[in-house]
Amino acid sequence: MLNVHVVCHSHNDVGWTETPDVIYSEYVQDIYSSVTDALHKSRDRKYVSAETAFFERWWQEQLPPRRTSVRKLIQQECAAAVSNSGQLEFVGGGWVQSDEATTHYSAIVDQMTLGLRWLNDTFGECGRPRVAWQIDPYGHSRENAALFAQMGFDAVFLGRVHVADKEYRRKQRSLEFLWNADRNIGSAADLFTSILPNVYMPPRGFCFDKYSCTTDADILAYNARTRAREFMDAVREYAKYYDTRNVMVTMGGDLAYTKAETWFDNIDRLISSVNREASSSGVKLQAFYSSPSCYLKALHAANRSWPAHTRDFLPYADRPQFYWTGFYASRPCLKRYARRANGFLQVTSDGVAHSDAKQAHCATRP
Repeated sequence: MLNVHVVCHSHNDVGWTETPDVIYSEYVQDIYSSVTDALHKSRDRKYVSAETAFFERWWQEQLPPRRTSVRKLIQQECAAAVSNSGQLEFVGGGWVQSDEATTHYSAIVDQMTLGLRWLNDTFGECGRPRVAWQIDPYGHSRENAALFAQMGFDAVFLGRVHVADKEYRRKQRSLEFLWNADRNIGSAADLFTSILPNVYMPPRGFCFDKYSCTTDADILAYNARTRAREFMDAVREYAKYYDTRNVMVTMGGDLAYTKAETWFDNIDRLISSVNREASSSGVKLQAFYSSPSCYLKALHAANRSWPAHTRDFLPYADRPQFYWTGFYASRPCLKRYARRANGFLQVTSDGVAHSDAKQAHCATRP
C-alpha cells in the first residue's frame, strides 16, 4: 500500500520583494485567519506553520475566543501522542527560516531560540516543533544540520539541492538519508534528512491559489475522476524516488492559503476522489491529510536503515550551470552591519547574564 501524506503549508518569507510589514498586512494575516477557520470545519484537515515571526504577530492581534480555538487545534491528541499531531503543527519554529551559506552560527542559534522560546511559552510542549523545515534556503550546510540535531529535532526537510545531485539521488532512491553532520561530535550531530520531491510546491496542475501559482482547475464532479488519475500518476512517480511505501506531497507555496477554504475544499474532494478511484481500480494507494511528524512516524514504523551522508549541499544550482552563489559576496555592507550587530548582542547578553548571576549571588548572602 502506497501511503500518500498530503501536507498543507504556506511558505511565508519574512521579507522578500516587499517588507515584512507589507507581506504580513497583505497576505499573512489573512492566511492564518482563513486557515484556522477552515481547520475548524473538518477534523481531518491539517496545516503546518513555520515562521514564528509572523505567527507571533498574528497571535498578538487575536481576541481571547480566537486564541482559545487555535489552542484546541494545536493541542488535539497531543497529550497522548509522541509528537504534535493536532490539526495545526509547527515546523522549524525559528523566528525566520535562516540562510545556511552566509549566516554566523550564533545568529542562527539566537533566532531559533527566539522563535522556539515563544512557542514554548505560549503553547507548551504541544507547540514544540519536532522537525526542522528548511525548504527554501539556496543550499544547505552540514553545520546547520548539526545545530538542528543538537537542538533536539528528529529530522530536517530540505527543498533545494543541486539539480544534478537531486537527479542522482532520485535514480538511487536516496532522497532520504542519515546526515552525519559533524564528525567532531559524532552521533550527537546525526539527523534524518528528507529532500522533498518538488521543492515545496504541489504536483504540477494541483495548485489552487491565485498568488503562489497560476490557478489550476478546481476538483469538481465532472472532472474528479480525471484529476484523481492525474494526481495518482504524479505521486506514483514521486514514490519511485523513495525507499519506503510512504511519500509526502506538499500542497502549498509562496504565501499560499490567503483563501484557505478554496485549498481545503479542493483537497477534500481530491483525497476522496483518489481513494475512491484507487479502490475501484485495484490500485494499492491511499491519500490522507498528514504532517511532517506523522510522516516521520510512518517511516520509523517501516523499521529500516538509511544511507549516510557527510557533506554540504553547497553551492546550489537549480539548472545546469545556474549557480546561486552571487549572494555569497553581494551586499557586503549589510553583511558587515549584521555581523557587528550580532557581536554587540553577544557582548550585551553576556553582560546581562553576569549581572543577573551577581545579583542572585548577593541576594543569597546573609
